[in-house]
Amino acid sequence: MRDTLDWFCKPLGSAFVLGRFPSARSRALACGWGLGVLLVGCGPSAIPQASSADVARAQARWPDANQAQLDRGRRSYVVHCGGCHVAIPPAKFSASAWEGHVERMAGKAKLAEPEKSMVLRYLAIAARPESARK
Repeated sequence: MRDTLDWFCKPLGSAFVLGRFPSARSRALACGWGLGVLLVGCGPSAIPQASSADVARAQARWPDANQAQLDRGRRSYVVHCGGCHVAIPPAKFSASAWEGHVERMAGKAKLAEPEKSMVLRYLAIAARPESARK
């Protein structure tokens, strides 16, 4: 992982990175987080954007849901979860399975409210149907 982060972190400028993040672990986390942010907007992804149909399905379940919330949930998922491991495509699990995963990992990912709720909403809408078998 260190080699992967080096190509991204070195161009940031060692003075900035070393000054703000004195320990090796904090530098690695900062660079990983930055890389996650960078990858959110890069090209096609296995982590789909929420569509207008997704927003309509979300609003049927949560009347206050909107496109911005689902987009923020996706972004938070990629940054917080994808900062430590490859972000798993939402269709890999059902909505109920995602709820368990997010509850279990929220502390490790430093995912607090309201981000956690937005991530759960995004994953629940982008998840595979409960009836589909994997």
